[in-house]
Amino acid sequence: MKKILCILIAAMLVMGFIACAPSAEQVEKIESDPLIVEMIKNIVAIATRAILLLILCFLAKIGLPLLEKFGLMWIVRIFVKAAEKQGETGAIDKAQKKQHVLHLLQLFGISKTPLIENMIEAAVAEIDAATPLYFDTINNYMNSTEAADPPAVTTPAILINPDQQTE
Repeated sequence: MKKILCILIAAMLVMGFIACAPSAEQVEKIESDPLIVEMIKNIVAIATRAILLLILCFLAKIGLPLLEKFGLMWIVRIFVKAAEKQGETGAIDKAQKKQHVLHLLQLFGISKTPLIENMIEAAVAEIDAATPLYFDTINNYMNSTEAADPPAVTTPAILINPDQQTE
């Protein structure tokens, strides 16, 4: 409801500016008086600053919560990857990986919520989905002709000693 109200107010302001546009005769009178021109410049500058401030407030209201969630998901992904690696090496019990991630998040002041648990599950699903693709890519490369006949390694001319350069 607030968004609709803001859009309506903005539309009315724009229509008000268009309706108040001066005629050609009025513009000539205004341009002939330097005091009026200076006042108009000041009014336009203040109105521009006010509009930019409203836009920034709107972006902050919407953008900051989104950035917070993206940052939180990034942290959760890192902790899930760390728990997966520690589970593979045996540093932690594989059954306790989720509890380990929750413990790490609590150390950073992030409490357990349904959103956090869903983020953990999503990060695990991403890792599970990426792992077969990773191994398939490696297997395809190893079975291709590129792996059997690797490209020749050449040294860039910059790294060659000028005395040893041949033409």
